[in-house]
Amino acid sequence: MNAITSLPGLLDDRRRWPLTRERLNPPLSLRRAQSTTLATATAADGLTLQELGADQARFNGAARQLAVEGQRTNGVRNPRGQGAAAGTPGALPTFWSVQNTPVGVTREVVDVGTESGMNYIELVLFGTPTADSEFYLIFDTTTAIAAVTGQVWSASLSMRWVGAPTGVTTVTLGVEERSGAGGFLSAGGAGAALSDAFTRFSATRTMGSAACAFANTYVAFLVQAGVPVSARVRLAWPQLEMSAFASSPILPPVGSPAASTRGADLVTTTLASLGIGASAACTLLGTFMLPQAFSGAVQTLLAVDGGSTSDRWQVINPFASQILVNRFTAGASVSSSVAGAFTAGSPFRIGVACDGAGRLVLCMNGGAVEVLTGAPTSGMTTLRVGSNVANGNPMFGEIAALSVLPWALPDAALVAQVLALPL
Repeated sequence: MNAITSLPGLLDDRRRWPLTRERLNPPLSLRRAQSTTLATATAADGLTLQELGADQARFNGAARQLAVEGQRTNGVRNPRGQGAAAGTPGALPTFWSVQNTPVGVTREVVDVGTESGMNYIELVLFGTPTADSEFYLIFDTTTAIAAVTGQVWSASLSMRWVGAPTGVTTVTLGVEERSGAGGFLSAGGAGAALSDAFTRFSATRTMGSAACAFANTYVAFLVQAGVPVSARVRLAWPQLEMSAFASSPILPPVGSPAASTRGADLVTTTLASLGIGASAACTLLGTFMLPQAFSGAVQTLLAVDGGSTSDRWQVINPFASQILVNRFTAGASVSSSVAGAFTAGSPFRIGVACDGAGRLVLCMNGGAVEVLTGAPTSGMTTLRVGSNVANGNPMFGEIAALSVLPWALPDAALVAQVLALPL
């Protein structure tokens, strides 16, 4: 378990007013189980991907915002592209394969290396195709990633052109369905507008074939009959996960290709360490960013509980892009009206005040407060960031600022202090 002793932008002032930027002291703690897996985060340059082991906080980009995600498994066993070798035509990575090469087009692996912290392979396509067709590359064997009809899977892959390509009409990243024998059933994906800078693209598919037994992810380059092709592309860190959206890259250790599971980021601290009593009388103020709005699933931003699901309260997004406060008292759940909506990928500010006598007040971005009564008034022990008491309903987002006060601010002061938070 690692303590977050210095979270840039994290606010804590239990001694004076107004707030100032300081360390959170005592620190939050973070746990993330992944004994044979590496999680990733973007370095301070905003470009380089870093690999992190278990229980390490993940600060993303120049803003150094703390990433908090739920558990995910990358079914692609060799995202690092190990086993590739440059040559004529060179060797593809272990488990990767070309399912179709257009007649008249030649494929070669021309480079293998690391860029922006990512392991890449570089392919070149050249020649003149005799028909409209696709160069089709899949990233694992056809019976490696078990899947069934109705599941939703998301693929992601970092790609960029090397030089200016000619003759490639479109590039598609997608998810395919395979039968129990590995036969092709169907596929679908999303177009990827590559440039000369590495970009991570994603595509999502609901498995619809009744015979579906396996999933895979692919990239396809469409070429046209009689149009000369000369294209050089770098591919890095393919991923396929069972979810409606892609999360950050998940990697196996070097030399041990296998499906890899990143544990959930669990960020917690005791209320007592913050000077907050069992009634949970306090004020929580924070700046958050959610890269996607869930549909049909709850995202938890902040939660306070007594160690059980029966008595707790939490700030959540249950409606795809709307923030409210919800409470459970003796197992009975009640929610406030919506305090406001957010835009995926853009930061927003929230503040919630609990008076310890059952009254909760929520403000978002300095708007009108929403009031909810009947919250638990005793037995509260724990503050959680980005998940609930059952370690579920994860945020899959980032937190840039947090202030914890061991008293409830008046409504007008709560609004003012939400507006004072950094974006």
